[in-house]
Amino acid sequence: MLLCFSYTTFSATESDRPHFLAPYSCGQSWDAGTYSTHKPDPDSVDFGLWRDSDDKFPLNEENRSKGQPVLASAAGIVIDDLLVNTPEFGLERHVYLDHGDDWYTHYVHLQRSPAPLLPGRRIAQGEKIGRTGRTGTVEFNHHIHYTQMKNDVYPPQSSNWLGGGFGNGQAVRVKLNGQLIDTHASNPSSLGTYFTNDAERIISRNCPGNSFIHWDDDDLDYLLRYKPSERKARIMRLNKNGQGATTTAQLNDWNKTWTHFAMFYATSGRPHLIQYNTALGKASFGRLDREGAGITNLTTSTHWHKGWTQVKTFLLGDYNYVLTYDSQSGMFNISRIHNDSRGVTTIYHDTQHPGWTSIVPFDGDGGQYLLFYSGGRGTITIQRVSGNRDNLSMHHVWSAQRKPGWTSLELVKDRGDSFLLGYNITEGTGKIWQLSYNGNGITSRSEFSLRDDWTNVTTYSENIHGRVLFYDASSGDVRIKAVDNGGIGITSKWSGDWDDGWR
Repeated sequence: MLLCFSYTTFSATESDRPHFLAPYSCGQSWDAGTYSTHKPDPDSVDFGLWRDSDDKFPLNEENRSKGQPVLASAAGIVIDDLLVNTPEFGLERHVYLDHGDDWYTHYVHLQRSPAPLLPGRRIAQGEKIGRTGRTGTVEFNHHIHYTQMKNDVYPPQSSNWLGGGFGNGQAVRVKLNGQLIDTHASNPSSLGTYFTNDAERIISRNCPGNSFIHWDDDDLDYLLRYKPSERKARIMRLNKNGQGATTTAQLNDWNKTWTHFAMFYATSGRPHLIQYNTALGKASFGRLDREGAGITNLTTSTHWHKGWTQVKTFLLGDYNYVLTYDSQSGMFNISRIHNDSRGVTTIYHDTQHPGWTSIVPFDGDGGQYLLFYSGGRGTITIQRVSGNRDNLSMHHVWSAQRKPGWTSLELVKDRGDSFLLGYNITEGTGKIWQLSYNGNGITSRSEFSLRDDWTNVTTYSENIHGRVLFYDASSGDVRIKAVDNGGIGITSKWSGDWDDGWR
């Protein structure tokens, strides 16, 4: 590797370290590994996703890391996205992020991208910065090489990096979700465990915009929760008056790499589910059975574009549509869902601004609207979708600059009004805005304090009343709150304890 780093003795203070999260998708369990000659420092960590705990050899078989999203482990600014020519294995992709207070993260071996990140771009926590690859390393060894660094000077420009300098600083023991991991240079028992069953396994809590899929059926509300680390899912019936949830179906032996779910109501009125794997570009369609009894698969292998970061559905006229968006390239499609609920036809293609971290469909007086928000920049815009069947168009309605950093933005309807609920996991704050029915802006209604560890925010309506479900994938804590009339706040309805790891 041509990139070399010189380090000075430096004691990294914990008080200013950002709340870093794992650089891979919510709920996935990846192995961590390092070794004594690891460059640039044995405190660097290699993360890999395997078929299962007993299927890690041989190296000439591709693991499931290939093509998985690489996520920013904290909000920051792109220093550089560059290709380094290594003597042995060719070009190697590096991404460097600056998180403030002299903290940096370094991601290596990402797949080459036709749309590299531009220096100076603001990145939100959990935003996709690339896809897991093997650039600059041995064949089939797809993984994320990850380093947390504390520097006392701003790193030199990329042209100097190739000459061997990264400023005076120090790679430090990796800390994720507030906990120092066991895999590091000073722990001999953690060295050389990668590719073995002794490797430390770390479940990602990097869950921006994560919500459980929910639907109503015969005046009852249901949700689907998914645990990729254990290949299982559960369907829950949401109890009346926001009083918890009851399991109606246990689904085992699921694919462990689904990254997105979206729900729609078919022409029959039955709720249906889309499952999508962003690494493989694989999608499947299913029908949600009555009384939450399970899912009937309709298709098992529909091939889509790889790399979508947003998959959302909406209804316009008599037709269901699914929008797909890649936050790195800005690629944006709208596809019409077939009447048999077994596939889609792409009818609208555009290039949006890269970096949208939330897209929220909502309906109003003028038809169907899409709200776009960038957690990195704080930019918000609303566009109107018009047309019918295979002839759609989009028109800008409103834009504004708002606070960056909202990790979840969810639509919630209460007493006939449409609201947008925001949650900032870094600050532990929430906010409610009212959506204009003609798409012409949002109006602040309330702000409030919340815990800073909710990994899942799910909104739903029980009859005419809005509800918000908060879940912490680390502890299993769950809360249900009611939206107050006029969106002036939220009121606790129920608290409980589920097991951890759901997304």
